[in-house]
Amino acid sequence: MPGRKNNPALTLYQAALTAVDWVFPPQCGGCGLGGNRWCEQCNGAIEKITKPFCESCGLPGISNNLCGRCTSQQPAFDAARSLGIYQSSLRNAVIKLKYKRDFGLGETLADQLLKLISSWDWSVQAVVPIPLGRERERERGYNQAALFARPIALGLGVPFREKIVSRSRDTLKQVGLTETERQRNVLGAFEIGERLLNKENLLLVDDVMTTGATLNSCAGVLKQAGAGKVYAITLARALDMRY
Repeated sequence: MPGRKNNPALTLYQAALTAVDWVFPPQCGGCGLGGNRWCEQCNGAIEKITKPFCESCGLPGISNNLCGRCTSQQPAFDAARSLGIYQSSLRNAVIKLKYKRDFGLGETLADQLLKLISSWDWSVQAVVPIPLGRERERERGYNQAALFARPIALGLGVPFREKIVSRSRDTLKQVGLTETERQRNVLGAFEIGERLLNKENLLLVDDVMTTGATLNSCAGVLKQAGAGKVYAITLARALDMRY
């Protein structure tokens, strides 16, 4: 998979955000310190996920290629990876993206994800953010996954396909649900919105992955609609089912 491209659209996007930073000086998404979107201390606090991990879902600490969950049932996605563990500064950043609509922070963290993507042999034709339920997006006013999914698409030089899949119904929050409850909660929760190109390889983007139920359900619908490979990437991996 090629690395970050010198895309004029990405350069323009970054320039617009830099202009906003001059007018409204940013605060670090991890600690709130003024002057930077993301400070070096918070970046260093990320417990990044490196090998060994499950080759399928990216669960850290797995030395036998596949974790028990992926061994018993192969996910619909072809591979999933996360930047780091959902804790400390990365947890704070996710919360800020979710409730503060921080475009600058989204672009900054997208740059880290682009560096990860460039190290994997993923051929991607489009980037797709995991959609929110209609009620939740109406309340929030935006989809936080799109804040970093869009600059990822710009960096890869591929289309940003926000409407390719949508929620067919509103679901409960996954927080606090058991693994079985999570799977049931998102079963049949997605539907195709835009036509896929035959065997189009897609990159699903979300903020946090816990069991992978949401990503798996969405990837399954895309595969049934004719997608080729479906990869997934998230900012964080939650190891606590209470998330």
